[in-house]
Amino acid sequence: MRRAFSVPSLLVGGHPFRTSSLYGLIHALERRGGVWFPKGGTGALVTALAELFQRNGGVIRTRQDVTGLSVENNRVTGVEVSGGQHYPADIVVSNADPLHVYENWLPMKRWGKLLNGFRRRMKQSMGLLVVYFVTKRRYTELEHHTIVFGDTFKEILDTIFDDHEVPEDLSLYLHRPSATDPEMAPPEGDAFYVLAPVPNLQGRQDWETLEPQMTQNILSTLQQRLMPDLFEQLGATHTVSPRYFHAALSSPFGSGFSIAPTLTQSAGFRYHNRSPHYQNLYFVGAGTHPGAGVPGVVSSAGVVEKLVREDRAVSREQLTAVQDKTAV
Repeated sequence: MRRAFSVPSLLVGGHPFRTSSLYGLIHALERRGGVWFPKGGTGALVTALAELFQRNGGVIRTRQDVTGLSVENNRVTGVEVSGGQHYPADIVVSNADPLHVYENWLPMKRWGKLLNGFRRRMKQSMGLLVVYFVTKRRYTELEHHTIVFGDTFKEILDTIFDDHEVPEDLSLYLHRPSATDPEMAPPEGDAFYVLAPVPNLQGRQDWETLEPQMTQNILSTLQQRLMPDLFEQLGATHTVSPRYFHAALSSPFGSGFSIAPTLTQSAGFRYHNRSPHYQNLYFVGAGTHPGAGVPGVVSSAGVVEKLVREDRAVSREQLTAVQDKTAV
C-alpha cells in the first residue's frame, strides 16, 4: 500500500520517502475529480491549445532555436533566434527551464550569476527513460495504467536520487492509451509507452550506450512480468533518455520534472511565474508554481494569464495617470 500511494509523488519528480505529504492530495483530487484523458493523447491537447491561440490572432513559428533575450532597463524587449532574427516583444512567456533561461538567454549581472549558482544547487528531479512501442496484437487484459514494482523500492530510489546511478532492479510505469482511445493504436494492434525512473545527467552516464541496453532490459522485464509474447508481437520502438530532455527540452540536468518537489521547493517556493529580475518576463512549466505533471503545467499557464492581466491593467492605469498629468 505504501508503494502504491507513493507513485504520484514519484511521477512529479520526487523521492516518495522524502517528499512532503502534501502530495498525498493528488490522490484526493483524483478521487474527487476523476482521472481524465484527452482523446488523441497529450498531443491532441497541445494541438487544441495551438488552434485556440491561432483563432484569436496568434502566430506560431516552430523549428526556431532561441539564442537570447534582449533587455533594456530591466525589461525584456525581444527574443533572438538562430539565424539572427529578432522578434520585438512587450511580454515574454517562457516554458523553458528557468535556470536555462537565466544562464543562457539573459545578460545576468554579478549578483545574477551568484543567484544562478544557488539555482544550480537546488535539488533536481530524477531523469526518465521512456520507451514508446507498438505491438501487432491488442493486449486487452492490460489496463490503461499499470505499475510494475521491482523486488526492492526504497533502495532503487536511493540509488537514483542519492548515488545518481542506474539500479539493477527497476520499477516501471506502463501506459496503454489505446485501452481508453483505440484510435491511438494501429489497426488490430496496440500502443504503449513504458517509463523507468533513472538518474539525471548529474550521474554522468553514457546514455548513448545505455539507451539500447536499457530498452532491451525494460522490454524483457515486461515480457517476463506482463506480456509473455512481447518480442514476437513487437513493432516500432522509440526511446528517449535524459540526454533528450537536456538537448531538445532545455533541461540543464536532463531532469524529467525540473526541480524536485521537496517541501522547500514546492508551490510558492518553486520558480516564480513572474521573474523577480525582469518586469515583463513570465515562466510556465514543470519547474514553476504550482508544479509538474500535466495539470500542474496547464495550471501554471492559468497563473501567468492572471498575472499578465493584472500587470497590464496597472500599466494602463499608470499610463492614463501620466497622460492626465501631462494634459493638466
